[in-house]
Amino acid sequence: MTLKITKCNHEDLKLLQKISIETFNDTFKNQNSPENINYV
Repeated sequence: MTLKITKCNHEDLKLLQKISIETFNDTFKNQNSPENINYV
């Protein structure tokens, strides 16, 4: 696997938000109630 790190810009914000939400949910959903997870 090859990774490429680039600086984010305004065009990347929606994708960054999507990745952040998915990562948070995958990591913490079992430790929180559905109300806490579905805040977005």
